[in-house]
Amino acid sequence: MKQVTKFIQENLERKNKIIIIVLKEVKYKGDNYYKDMQRLASAENMLIDEYQKQDECIQQLPEGRWLKLGTWKEMVNKD
Repeated sequence: MKQVTKFIQENLERKNKIIIIVLKEVKYKGDNYYKDMQRLASAENMLIDEYQKQDECIQQLPEGRWLKLGTWKEMVNKD
């Protein structure tokens, strides 16, 4: 189980309040699956670097989760 998912699940079980803030929205352009996945990964890495320079999120690593190609196609064809 991914670290964030585990954290959320454990805190929900304890009935703790969880606040999630979107730091940066990265929209899929739909031009190319691999480019969209790279744009998402780059934005994530940029924010991790920024916060780690401030000695925050020290244990944070990129999620590295990719959408499956079929899921991406469904998402970009919705618009």
